Amino acid sequence: MYNIWFIQRYPPAQRWIFICLALSFCYQILSGIVFALLGLRLFGLFLLLHVTLGGLFAVCLCLAVVLRARYYVWDTENFMGKNGALNLKTKAGIRKLLQVILFWIFVVSGFVLIITALSQMLPSFSLRTQLVLLEVHRYAALESLLAAMAFFYFSLIDDSL
Repeated sequence: MYNIWFIQRYPPAQRWIFICLALSFCYQILSGIVFALLGLRLFGLFLLLHVTLGGLFAVCLCLAVVLRARYYVWDTENFMGKNGALNLKTKAGIRKLLQVILFWIFVVSGFVLIITALSQMLPSFSLRTQLVLLEVHRYAALESLLAAMAFFYFSLIDDSL
């Protein structure tokens, strides 16, 4: 699996960007979900790692968008017909359309995560605004998790099916 996802797809210098993105995202999701399900707040070393890996996630997400966005553009040749309507007759066209949508959902929700995390660090917001930002942060994390899981699922599907 490592060979398929990283060795064959990326040059050696770019592999670390996607490995760090995946590992930081996994830790943040796990720590956030575990503490939220237990009804606890992040504290101590878990919070320090969450914030530190959040910075790594932000940098790696920006680099990943720069490196991979050209493969997930709204290209009409891949899933649009001649008259401009969606061409959903082939499974590959449907899968490509879903991957494009899920990629951009992940990117937008990742940027919402970054913005809300940075906004919560500013002392210029009231407590009520901080609580709203926390809820937006949690829902954006859930959205990014679901988009990442669906993207991973649709990238494992073979075109020959």
